[in-house]
Amino acid sequence: MTRMFFWAFGLLILLALGVTAILGGGFHLDTITGSIAPEETPTEPDPISMTLWSDQAELFLEYPPFVAGHPSIFAAHLTDLRNFRPVIAGTLEVRMTTKGQPALSFLASAPLLPGIFTPSVTLPEPGTYEMDLLLKSDALKETFHIANVEVFPSMKEVERRTAAPESVDLQEEVTFLKEQQWKVEFATQAARNQKLPSTIRARGVITSKMGQKVVVTAPATGLVVLSETARIPIIGQEVEQGEILVAITPGFTTASRAELESAVSQTALQQAQARRELHRTQRLFEEKVLAKKQVEQANTTFLLAKNKHAEAQKRLASLTLSQQVGRADTRDRTQDFLLRAPIQGIIVKANLTLGSRIESGEELFTLINMDHVWVEARVYGSDVSKISPNARASFQPQGITELILPEHVNSHLVAIGNVIDSATKTLPVIFEVENSTHRLKVGMHADVFIETGEQSDSLIIPSTAVLQESGKKVAFVQTGGETFEKRFIATGSATSLQGEEVVQILEGLEADERVVTQGAYAIKLAAASGEIPTHAH
Repeated sequence: MTRMFFWAFGLLILLALGVTAILGGGFHLDTITGSIAPEETPTEPDPISMTLWSDQAELFLEYPPFVAGHPSIFAAHLTDLRNFRPVIAGTLEVRMTTKGQPALSFLASAPLLPGIFTPSVTLPEPGTYEMDLLLKSDALKETFHIANVEVFPSMKEVERRTAAPESVDLQEEVTFLKEQQWKVEFATQAARNQKLPSTIRARGVITSKMGQKVVVTAPATGLVVLSETARIPIIGQEVEQGEILVAITPGFTTASRAELESAVSQTALQQAQARRELHRTQRLFEEKVLAKKQVEQANTTFLLAKNKHAEAQKRLASLTLSQQVGRADTRDRTQDFLLRAPIQGIIVKANLTLGSRIESGEELFTLINMDHVWVEARVYGSDVSKISPNARASFQPQGITELILPEHVNSHLVAIGNVIDSATKTLPVIFEVENSTHRLKVGMHADVFIETGEQSDSLIIPSTAVLQESGKKVAFVQTGGETFEKRFIATGSATSLQGEEVVQILEGLEADERVVTQGAYAIKLAAASGEIPTHAH
């Protein structure tokens, strides 16, 4: 009879494995017991499900209610919390004890599937028991204790006691099977209380470091051209200090060619007339007819006429040059002004067009060196006294998911303002931050968490558990072995503890609740298949 029972039990397990392989679903208790047609067991009770954690292992257990004299087949999912992979070897002993009776032991000598042990437990007498599950392997030795386990005298008593189960809104949770968790990078961690440095939270904006933003202006009125060695300057282009940006050919005018040619002719005549007058006065001076003063006046008139003629010729030459831009450039480059970058940086503004006329002093380029930037936080005057000269700060710029911690970048306090803004009641507190990757952009807003030097108890979780959803922060809480709940959370300051980046939780979580620190995005995708109601704690 015993051999027949085990033969039948083994056949049921093989059938369950075949169905699991075909359907690709998770392995659960109903995979074993569900092979009987529903009409044959119309009142079969729901299995009992629970999840227990130790320091190194997680037990997700499903089993049918105990009925004296009837076997209960367990589906015990065991996860190694050191790597969040299934336990693939070892034994699982179920030890049942009740007052005044010797302990009863039931053993699964190996996992049926990786991570899944299926011991069969039969208890002869009804009553209240203590249940211990002892995992033993070369890598793990763990004991899980479950108190006050009830063994019913009959199936009718089970049906009576479970006739009106407590209502549970299953839509509040999303299912992510153990078999799915074991196949992806997955991890959870309990929210815990920890002493953290107290911080002042302030709004801030990223600005350029003083002296690292320059405006390049035109040194003279003229025509904008490209030098032989320069690139066409564009916004976003990085330039080295001293690099040629553009060239300016001076003297460019907007007068027409006819006007300029007429001016050249007129000044040429004026110059010739002044020369003749100069020669005449010199001759009369030599004949002692005119005074020396009159010769000097005639010489001055001649020089002025000569300069006016030269200027008219130059303006005509500039017009000719402007008509050459875009064709073969045969201008005299020795007269060009070469505009060079005064600092290493990025072109953030370019206000010119090649071939256009510009005026002396006109703004052409704005350059910013982005290797270091300032973060200007606006702090209430009542909080400024809490900030020490060596205060550190963390930053959460908009558009960047991870927090920027003082352990990750070089940053330091630059200055604390002395004038309180009458409208906002705040004053500036400025930090310099290394920005070698140029992720921080000038004008970007940021939350700034300034450490005060004091410490306070804070609820923390790893920062990897925090996701963004529609501009809000969420975390997934593990409510059972395969069930998770989405929570909207509010975060505070962040810091690094023992090499791990953690973030303070202001609301949305409680201590010891387990949050998903790896694999949360996979759960988010699973949750996207339907709306998940969320809780605020």
